[in-house]
Amino acid sequence: MSRIRIKFCGVTNPGDARAAAAAGADAVGMIVHARSKRLIDLPTAAAVTAALPPYVASVGVFVDASPEQVRQIVSGAHLTAAQLHGDETPEIAAACGGKVIKAIRVDEKVLETLALWRDAIHSGVCKNVIGLLLESAVAGQSGGTGVANDFDGIAKLKAYGAFHDLPPILLSGGLTPENATHAANLVRPYAVDVSSGIEESLGKKSVEKMNRFAAAIASL
Repeated sequence: MSRIRIKFCGVTNPGDARAAAAAGADAVGMIVHARSKRLIDLPTAAAVTAALPPYVASVGVFVDASPEQVRQIVSGAHLTAAQLHGDETPEIAAACGGKVIKAIRVDEKVLETLALWRDAIHSGVCKNVIGLLLESAVAGQSGGTGVANDFDGIAKLKAYGAFHDLPPILLSGGLTPENATHAANLVRPYAVDVSSGIEESLGKKSVEKMNRFAAAIASL
């Protein structure tokens, strides 16, 4: 069984990026959504990317940005991929170019949403989606919510075959060092994505929590 990858998101500075990589992160995420409390500007995003060692991916998190904005920031900050957390359509994702991770809300319409993306990917409408991130469904919120996801429900969806013939699944939503082992073992996703669960304060990562989170996932 292949190991579960780790993405530490909401990184706001190069020091935290280096600490995330040292803890074992496979990818580091940065928020470039204007209404986020963890927003960083383009020069800072570029500095975070530059601080990462080889083979650690850098991901920009966007919410309903135009494809032009996405391409500009991905290029300017030398990002590996864009993560789309809004109501972006497959056509918009395709227009962003490069590698895209699309966030999917786990709500009452999740099977319909997954079917839409499956059809778009296999019809050739959208060929650049490399992963689907499962996020908590919280009314009126886009992007990371910090609210625990329905891990049991997601495991049932997987057993049902809901993720068959789709890009790899990333699990997010209220993950912490304390619940990471249970949630990841239940769902067995390709990767896990955590932000607030590894912070010591808003926008500042805890080295101790990152190390404990990574150790929890490595134990599986």
